[in-house]
Amino acid sequence: MLLLHVGKLEQAQRSWMIVKSVLCIAVALGSAISEAHLRTCLYSSEQIEAMKQQPVPHELVGTFKNMTHRQMWSELAEKITLAVQQIIEFAKMIPGFMDLSQDDQIMLLKAGSFELALLQACRVFDPNTNRVIFGNQFLPLEAFSSLNDDEKLLMGRIFAFVKSVLLMSITETEMALLSALILITADRPGIKEQQDVQKLHEKILAALKMEMGSNHSEDHEILTQFVQQASTLRSLSQHHIMILSRFKEANPDVDFPALHKELFSVESLEAS
Repeated sequence: MLLLHVGKLEQAQRSWMIVKSVLCIAVALGSAISEAHLRTCLYSSEQIEAMKQQPVPHELVGTFKNMTHRQMWSELAEKITLAVQQIIEFAKMIPGFMDLSQDDQIMLLKAGSFELALLQACRVFDPNTNRVIFGNQFLPLEAFSSLNDDEKLLMGRIFAFVKSVLLMSITETEMALLSALILITADRPGIKEQQDVQKLHEKILAALKMEMGSNHSEDHEILTQFVQQASTLRSLSQHHIMILSRFKEANPDVDFPALHKELFSVESLEAS
């Protein structure tokens, strides 16, 4: 009986050591992804708060309102490209991302960059004043009045999504982990080594579950609601490609940044 008891105790200790090891790995992964997020965001939390306090120059708002449709698109493309450059740097810093095949890294970035840019918009939107950072200044959404009705519909959908995420009161670390989870998803079009991508996805999901369980212990539904944002982001991304394609067809001579042209194309819509 004593030997049996000792054997069960040793088995329990081994099981605990395995659980402890898994927990430590999840915590370390979460910390690394959070650090990657903070180091690659275009604006720190302190910078965002400082910009909120600055009055919006009426002349600047007037300048944007008076832009032609083509000028507005060029401005938007430039700002999205800046955000995507930082998203690429974020991806490189996610533990395990650079171990994926180069082809799969490219396909993940092509499919997920715009979605991560929308998540980043949650950091730079002020729901109290309905303003968003554009360049180094908060601008009211009405400053983008030169967009056509279809484009304004997409903008409305984007900021409705942003507001819904902000209502969850998520932390920077949770935002970082959701960004990594959405980026590294095995069902993206063109992925060759799906098993490798899925293994990394599951590790990130475990880290996200742990982080949200710790921060929202009273809310058992928030993780499900949080992860469900992925489907909304995919829909918005497809809508964006459709709108972009229409603009390019009507304005074939407007030149977009090289990275923008590489990542956002009608082929992305057809493959998804």
